[in-house]
Amino acid sequence: MRFYLFFITLCASLSFISCGGDEDNSSSTKENPVGVITTGTGKVTYTDYQPLKNKPVNLFYSIPEGDMSSMPIVLVLPGTNRDADNYIVPWIELSKTYHCMVFSIEFPEAYYTDDEYITGNVIDKSGNFVPKEKWTFSIIEPIFQYIKTQTGNRASNYYLFGHSAGAQFVHRFVLFNPDANINMAISANAGWYTMPDFTVAFPYGLKNTQLSESDVTTAFKRNMIVHLGQKDNNPNDPSLRKTPEANLQGLNRYDRGQYFYTNSKKLAQDAGDQFKWTKREVPNVAHEQEKMAKDAAKAFFQ
Repeated sequence: MRFYLFFITLCASLSFISCGGDEDNSSSTKENPVGVITTGTGKVTYTDYQPLKNKPVNLFYSIPEGDMSSMPIVLVLPGTNRDADNYIVPWIELSKTYHCMVFSIEFPEAYYTDDEYITGNVIDKSGNFVPKEKWTFSIIEPIFQYIKTQTGNRASNYYLFGHSAGAQFVHRFVLFNPDANINMAISANAGWYTMPDFTVAFPYGLKNTQLSESDVTTAFKRNMIVHLGQKDNNPNDPSLRKTPEANLQGLNRYDRGQYFYTNSKKLAQDAGDQFKWTKREVPNVAHEQEKMAKDAAKAFFQ
């Protein structure tokens, strides 16, 4: 049903575009059969990563016409609804504007709990360490290699964008996979954060995790943007976590993003670490993934 709705939305979007006075329809995005990656839009189910072979993920993609071997690769992580089919929609035109291939990744709720999605399954419910090969985070690099193999792409790295719950995934991915092949990561409008602080217990900090201080030193050197909509400041949002630990970071997403960035920078400075994370604010935007995606594309490619 979700995939069907994706194409209904896509067709409506393309119909609107074709009626907008653009007489050249040759750039319209064609829909591909399920399981095929080529120019146009489509969906594939990925099961090649052996440690999580029984927990498939779905990739909704948009690839403009042209040489796929030279296009940048963008990976998108959706919000708490896991609606990767919805999240790919704003990237259809963006992929053509910036001539990049975009893959929106769905971790289906049937196979991945909320914790396995947003905190990466690094620690189980009993507080035990999960082997790294079974982390949800560990499937991203194999997906990147799979895309390269299927398309003949020669990119050595990729761009990573996550919004809301996807932003939680992204900033934790950077912390727990500091050597990943990322060109730039953007964590947009996260609901709450894991601080790079070993005095705060996981999942709000890194105390009692598998990480070392050298891992965090490396993570601080990665090109990550804390991406904040300036109007994403509703303290009464029903989907906003309101635990004491989360509220310590602020009472809304915008304030929590400020807290995360400012305190992460201070932790890096106190440790004498290089700090390459930046903060990017978007005026007049609330918890709106489409508008954040458009600004993220500018940050990636302009």
